Amino acid sequence: MFQKNGAVALKNDINNFKDNLLFKFEDTGKNMLIYNDEQPTIEVVDYQGNKEIINQKTGACIVPATYELNKSFEYSSFLDDNSEARAIYKE
Repeated sequence: MFQKNGAVALKNDINNFKDNLLFKFEDTGKNMLIYNDEQPTIEVVDYQGNKEIINQKTGACIVPATYELNKSFEYSSFLDDNSEARAIYKE
């Protein structure tokens, strides 16, 4: 069974928690849902040879997800003490 966190990606060391950290599906077991609003018509054949035309306009599927960890632009500006970037918040 997969762990519920990315400890494997961190290699059990919190110092590996940094920008561009890649969390692979193999480590996390995370999935994502993808919607399709323009599915083409397809023909499906089952194991007994029965055929059916599927004509559903919309659908969804669950696929394995790999994601990358990064800081937001706003948070990075605060860490860098870049006052020019923070000036956008002045009234």
